[in-house]
Amino acid sequence: MTKGTLLRVGGYLMGLGAIALLVLYALPLVALGDYRPFDTALVRWITITVISLGALGYLGYDLYRRSKQEKELAAGMASAGEGGPDHDGQVLQEKMNDALSTLRKASGAKGDFLYDLPWYIIIGPPGAGKTTALVNSGLKFPLAKGSSPQAIAGVGGTRYCDWWFTEDAVLIDTAGRYTTQDSDAKVDKKSWLAFLNILKRSRPKQPINGVLVCISVEDLLSLPQEEVFSHADAIRTRLLELHQQLKVDFPVYAVFTKADLIAGFMEFFGHLNEEGRRAVWGATFQTDDKTANMIGEVPGEFDSLIERLNQELVDRLQEEPNPTARVQVFGFPSQVASLKKPVHDFLTRIFEPTRYHSNATLRGFYFTSGTQEGTPIDQLIGALSRSFGAQQAAEQQYSGLGKSFFLTHLLDQVVFAEAGWVSTNKSAVRRATILKTAAYALLFLGSAAAIAGWWISYGRNSDLIGRTYASVTQYKTIAAPVRDETAINDRDFARVLPALHHLRNMPAGYALRDEKVPVESTLGLNQWPRINVSAETAYETALQRLLRPRLMYRLEERMRDNITNPGFLTEALKVYLMIAGIEPVDKERVIQWWRSDWSDNLFRGPQNAAGRQALEDHLTRLLELDPPEGYASLDIDRPLVQEAQSAIGRMSVADRAFEILKSASRANNARDWVARRKAGQDAALVFEGASGADLDSIKVPFFFTFAGFHEDFLGKIQSVTAQVQQERKLLGDVAAQQALQAQYDNLPNALIERYQRDFIATWRTTLNQLRIKLLTADKPRYVALQAAAAPTSPIAQLIESIRDETMLTKEKPAAAPAGGGAAPPATPAPTMSTQGGDPAGAVVEAAFRPYQQLAEGARGQRGLDELLRGLNDIYTSLAMLNDPTRSTEGQVKFRESLRNLQATATRFPDPFKGMIQTAVGAFDTDATGTTVARLNQQLGEQVTRACQQAVTGFYPFSRVSDKDMPIQEFQKLFGPSGIIDRFYTANLSQLIDTSKQVWTWNQANPVGRQMAANVARDFQRANDIRQAFFPQGAAGFAFAVKNLTLGDGIETARLEINSGVLSVERPKTAAASPFGGLFSSPPPQQAPDLPPQVVTFQWPGPVGLSSASLTILPAIPGRAPPPPKNGPWGVFRLLDTANVTRSGDALIARFNVTGREASYQINVTTLPNPFTLAALREFRCPTTSQ
Repeated sequence: MTKGTLLRVGGYLMGLGAIALLVLYALPLVALGDYRPFDTALVRWITITVISLGALGYLGYDLYRRSKQEKELAAGMASAGEGGPDHDGQVLQEKMNDALSTLRKASGAKGDFLYDLPWYIIIGPPGAGKTTALVNSGLKFPLAKGSSPQAIAGVGGTRYCDWWFTEDAVLIDTAGRYTTQDSDAKVDKKSWLAFLNILKRSRPKQPINGVLVCISVEDLLSLPQEEVFSHADAIRTRLLELHQQLKVDFPVYAVFTKADLIAGFMEFFGHLNEEGRRAVWGATFQTDDKTANMIGEVPGEFDSLIERLNQELVDRLQEEPNPTARVQVFGFPSQVASLKKPVHDFLTRIFEPTRYHSNATLRGFYFTSGTQEGTPIDQLIGALSRSFGAQQAAEQQYSGLGKSFFLTHLLDQVVFAEAGWVSTNKSAVRRATILKTAAYALLFLGSAAAIAGWWISYGRNSDLIGRTYASVTQYKTIAAPVRDETAINDRDFARVLPALHHLRNMPAGYALRDEKVPVESTLGLNQWPRINVSAETAYETALQRLLRPRLMYRLEERMRDNITNPGFLTEALKVYLMIAGIEPVDKERVIQWWRSDWSDNLFRGPQNAAGRQALEDHLTRLLELDPPEGYASLDIDRPLVQEAQSAIGRMSVADRAFEILKSASRANNARDWVARRKAGQDAALVFEGASGADLDSIKVPFFFTFAGFHEDFLGKIQSVTAQVQQERKLLGDVAAQQALQAQYDNLPNALIERYQRDFIATWRTTLNQLRIKLLTADKPRYVALQAAAAPTSPIAQLIESIRDETMLTKEKPAAAPAGGGAAPPATPAPTMSTQGGDPAGAVVEAAFRPYQQLAEGARGQRGLDELLRGLNDIYTSLAMLNDPTRSTEGQVKFRESLRNLQATATRFPDPFKGMIQTAVGAFDTDATGTTVARLNQQLGEQVTRACQQAVTGFYPFSRVSDKDMPIQEFQKLFGPSGIIDRFYTANLSQLIDTSKQVWTWNQANPVGRQMAANVARDFQRANDIRQAFFPQGAAGFAFAVKNLTLGDGIETARLEINSGVLSVERPKTAAASPFGGLFSSPPPQQAPDLPPQVVTFQWPGPVGLSSASLTILPAIPGRAPPPPKNGPWGVFRLLDTANVTRSGDALIARFNVTGREASYQINVTTLPNPFTLAALREFRCPTTSQ
C-alpha cells in the first residue's frame, strides 16, 4: 500500500471520528417543531454506523477501482505489441511495470500519478518530425536516464507508439503508418483501432485531452498537392475514428514542424535567446464555444502572424550585420506569407464542416522547429533573383544540430494548460472537486461549522425578536390615533396608511412572507415562523378594523353623491356588497373600482402614486382573506342599498349591461388610446392639452377603441346578457317587474346603439381637448413646425390612428405569434347588426368619415399629405424670411403658402380645422413680426446710421451750424437710387399709402400695421427733398432773380450767387424791361423809375465758386457790410437773413443791409420750391426709436 493510500485511509478515519462526535452531541439539538429525531442514543449510533459503513465502502471501492484501472492500463500498453514481428511483449511489459513503479514512487501522497495527468495523442504522416519535436521540446521526462529524454516504446522506435511521460502530461507518439495506413492498410487499421480500444479501456471517462496533428513544412511545400491532400484526408479520417471510438469532443492543435526549412528562418529567429525560443509562434483561436468550427478564422490569424513579422522586420534588418543574411531576413515575412494558401488548404481539407460527420475542433495552428536539418526551401528570393537576372546565393545546408524553436511553451502553456477543453473533463473535474471538498469539509470543519452555525442562528433569532419587539412598540405609537376607535365615520385613508404600512413591513411580517429564511437562522433555533404568524395575524386584523370600515364609508358616500346616476350605482353597489361580505368577491373588479376612485378623486396626480399603490396592496391582501366569523353580518346601510336598488331599477337593462361592459373593460386601461403615444415621439412638440393639460391625460378608454369594440364589446355581449339576467337579485323586488323582459329581449340592439352613441361622444370630447402648440415659438429654428411637416408628423400619425380606431366594420387583424413571426390572416369581424340592418359600428364609421377620407389613397396623394406639404412650404418660406438675401422672395412665397394652407384647413373636420386655422394665424403673425423686425433692423443698418452721420451737425439740417453738408453726401443720401430712395423702393413701396397728402402705412397689410407711423412721414419728407433738389436726376435746379426795389440811400445793389451777378443801379432815366411779360407785375412799392433786371442762377454752383452775398453802395462809414455766405448752401444762408414772403409761385426776399432795404423776386422753375421746402426744415432721419 502506497503512502498516499495510507494518508487517504487515515483521513477517512479521522473524518468519521469527527462525524461521530457531531452526531452524538450536536444532532440531539435539531428539532422539527416539537419533534426531535435524534433524541435517543440508539438512533444516533445507528446513524453513525450507516455513515461509517458508507464512507468505508466508498473508500474500498475507490482503492479497488484505481488498482484495477492501473493494471488494465499496463496490460493494455503491453498488448499493443502482440502480433508484432519481434514478439517483444514480455520486454514491453517489464518496461511498463518499471515505469509504473517509478511513477508510483514519485507520486508520494498525490495518489495515482497517471490518472492525474492529461493524455494527448500525436498523429501525422511518417517523417513529420513528431518524435524530434518531443525530444527537443524542453519538457521534463521523469523516466529519462542520462541527459537524453526517454520514452516507453511499444516495440522499438515508433513502430507502434511511444509513451512519453512528462511532469505535466502523457504524450502518445503514434506511428506515422497509423495515420496514413499506406504500408498494409488492413493491419495498420486494425492496430490503430486496437490502440484506441486500449485508451478507451484505460481511461473510459476521459481517454484523451487533445490531439496534436503534425505535418512538416517540407511536405507541405515539396510534395504534390494530391499527396498533401491525401495526408489531410487520412488525418481527417483518423480524427473521425477518434471521436467515434472515444465518444468525446477534443481540441486539435495543428503543428507545422520543420519550420526551419522556410528560407530565412534561422536568419530571422537565430538571435533569440532560450526564453524567446520557448515562445509560441502561431495562433490559438479565441472562443468560448468549445465546439465552434474556427477554420474560417485561419486566413485572418495567418495575416496577423505576417503583420507581426513585418513589425519586427525593421529591427531585425538593423541588427543583422551580414548582408547576405539581411536579404534572407528581409524576405522571410514574404516566405511565410507564401505558406498561407497551402496551410489554409491543408487545414480546410481536414476541418471543413460537413453534415454527414461530426467535425473536429481546430483549437489553433503553430509553427515549430525541433532541430535544423536539410536545405531551406526558398519560395520567393530565388524566383526574384531569376526574374531580375541576378545570381542566387548559394543554398544553405543545415547539419541537423541546432536549437529547438517554439515548442516548449506551446506544449506546457497552451496545450497542457487547456487540458479541461475536452468535453468530459469539465464535469469529471467538477464532480471530483465537489466530492473532495465536501468530504474534507465534513471531516475537518463539521464540528466547528455546527457550533458556529448555532451561535450565528442564536444571534440572528435574538436580533429578530428584538427588532419585532421594537416594531410593536413603534406600532403602538403610530396607530394610537386610530387603534382604539370604536365607530368609524370617516374615509381618511391617509390616517390609517402609516399603521397598515408598519404592520405589513414588520420583521417577519406579511411583506417578507416569501423571503427564504437563511440557513444560519434555523438549525433548530428558528423563531421566524412563530413571529410571522403573529405579525400576519396583527396585519390582517388591522385590515379588518382599520381599512374595511373606511372602504364601506367611502362607498356609501359615493353612492349618496351619485344616487341619481344609475350607471355609477350599478358598479358601486356590487363593490359595496362584496366588501360587506354579502356577495362573492370579484377581486379584479373591486380593485379596478378603487383604483379609479383613488386616482380620479381622492389621491390625484403623480405625487400620490406611491400612496395609491400602497392602498392597492393593502386592499389586495384584504380581499384575499377568508371571511371571518360574523363577517357576512357586517352592518350595511340598508336604506341606502334599497334607494340605490330603486335607482338602478329605473335604469334600463341596456344601461346596466353597458355599465358592466365599461367597468370590465377598465382592466385594460393600460391599452387606452393616449394622444401622446399615438402622435409619435414628437407629439409634445406639436400638441398640448387644453388649459395646459398633459398630453398623457388626453386619452380614450380602451373600451372605445377598435380593439375594445371587438374584444370588450362585441366579444362580451352574450356573456353580459347572461350576467344581467343572473344579477336581477341585485335589484331586489324591482326585478320582478314584467316590463323588464322586453328590455332583456332587445338587449343586444340597445347595447349597440348605446355603444355607438357613446363612442362618438367620447372621441369628440377627447379630441376637443387637443390644442396645437405655437409652431413658431422656437424661431428661427422652427423645430416644432419642422416636426409637424415631416413624414412622421404627429398630426398625420394622430389622424391615421383616429382612422384606424374608428373603422369598426373592417376586418380585425389576428394577433401576431409570440415569436415575432408573421401574423396569420385577418379574421372577419363579428357579424352583428342593428335593427336597421347596418353592421355594428357603421354609425361610428359614418361619423368619422372625414378622417378616413383624409387618410385614403396612395401615400403622397392624400388630403393629409396636402396638409404636410402646406406646412413644409410655410417652413421653407419662414426660413427664407429670416434670410435677408431672400426675404422679398420669401414674403411672396409665404403669402401664397398661407393662402393654400387656409384652403386646405377647410377640408379637415373639427377640431383639427380650428387648430390648423389657429396655426395659420400664428404663422401670419410670426411672419409679420419677422418682416417688421427685419425691416427695422435693415432700416437702422442701411438708412438711419448713414443718414444721421450725414446730416447731424450740418447745414441746412442744423440751421445754427457753420458746416455745410457736402453736395456729394446730400446726393448720396437723398438722390435717386440714393440710400433713402433705394431702401424705400426695395422694401417700403408696397407698404406705404402715398395717395394721401400725408403718407401713412397701408393698414390692409399686417406689416404696415406694425410699423412706426413716423417712419412713413420721414420717407415722405425725403421724397419731397428728392423732387425739389433732384428734378433732373442730379442735384441742381435753376432759379431767376429779379430786382424789385432799392431803399433810400442805395445807389447800387450787387447780388452775387455762385459766380452769377445781379447788379442794380438807380437809373437816371427809366428803361424798359428786356424780359417783357416773363414776370408778374411789380409790387406797388417798387419805384417806377427802377429798371427791372432778371438773372438766372444755378444751384449748386461750380466747385470752389459757391457763395452768396449782397453789397449795398454807397457804404456807410463806420458800419461794415455783412460778409459773404460761402459754401454750396450760401444762397440758403443768405435767404435766412432776409424777410421772405410768398407771392403766388414767387418769393419776395427783403434784405436789410446797414439799415437800408433792397427787395428781390425769386422764381424757381420746378416744384416744390427748395427755398421754402418744409421737408428740408422738418426732416429727421427715419428711425423706429422716435
